[in-house]
Amino acid sequence: MRVAAYYPLDAKSIRYITGLSQRPAPDGSVAMRPSNWEYALDCSAGMGNVYASDNGVPYLSRWEFGLGVSSDGSDVEPWIDQRGLEAIGTNHLVKQIAINVLLSTF
Repeated sequence: MRVAAYYPLDAKSIRYITGLSQRPAPDGSVAMRPSNWEYALDCSAGMGNVYASDNGVPYLSRWEFGLGVSSDGSDVEPWIDQRGLEAIGTNHLVKQIAINVLLSTF
């Protein structure tokens, strides 16, 4: 699984990342899904994500045709603007996750 973040992560976002990046079983499956990707797609379909988006908190969403592109191929504002953002460096992202893990163990 590959991850890119464009803003500093909060605890809920980090829990999403670590939860979706489970190590596959010997047959490659994850939580009774064929792969991590299928597991993530399944998680994004939950109604909790709709409520979270309405409340302005992190949530999972699926963009089948790419971020900011609707099923008819038209641009979806303001999401399409986010395609030009520069991702946070890997070292910075790993540090955020590590600090969250350390602080959550206390």
